[in-house]
Amino acid sequence: MNYLSDSLFAAVELIFSFDREVQLAVWTSLYTACVAIVIAAALGIPVGLWLGLRRFPGRRVLITLLNTLMAMPTVVIGLVLFGLFSRQGPLGELGLLFTPVAMIAGQTVLAIPIVANYVLACVNWRRSPCY
Repeated sequence: MNYLSDSLFAAVELIFSFDREVQLAVWTSLYTACVAIVIAAALGIPVGLWLGLRRFPGRRVLITLLNTLMAMPTVVIGLVLFGLFSRQGPLGELGLLFTPVAMIAGQTVLAIPIVANYVLACVNWRRSPCY
């Protein structure tokens, strides 16, 4: 237990030491997370509303795909994006590998199914006869 508390204390101490490198790392993490969730919301909310409010052939398949993407391991998403952004990949010429843009892309891909499923669940809950 001392290891966890010592690590937490050291982390808080580093954050409040106002070291330039630590501040840059914290800022980059907060920035990429905020941008990614805004993009994921902009894409995931319409998808969740569309799946929740419309009935069409293939709807169950899309919901199953959405649930599958939600359960996708983060390592798999990371490897796929690494393949896309690496020098030999289709987007390699852009030089985005290991940049905040690539971090935002990865976080967005992970967050879109979560946002869409949450919206879908809320729409279905409000439309249920028990509401």
